[in-house]
Amino acid sequence: MKNLSVFIRKVLIEGKVQDLEKKYVINDDDDDDTIDYENKLLKYSFNQLVNADPSPTKKYLEWMIKQRLADYKLLSHTGKQNLMILIAL
Repeated sequence: MKNLSVFIRKVLIEGKVQDLEKKYVINDDDDDDTIDYENKLLKYSFNQLVNADPSPTKKYLEWMIKQRLADYKLLSHTGKQNLMILIAL
């Protein structure tokens, strides 16, 4: 019975990770013109977050993804301004 519950948990976690991957990862077959770069991650970055989630059920994964995307957006909007300030110094 314990093996069955472990198996079910593993299947559910894998399904959750796959669903989030479909939602947030840039695929090789995506058309470059239609990719929403502000709301997508590279596969490498996604895998880093999967491995960094400390919970056995990956319950923090989507939150971590959203935080990473928010950081990227912040950097993309302020990065040019900060670069100009550094150049001016």
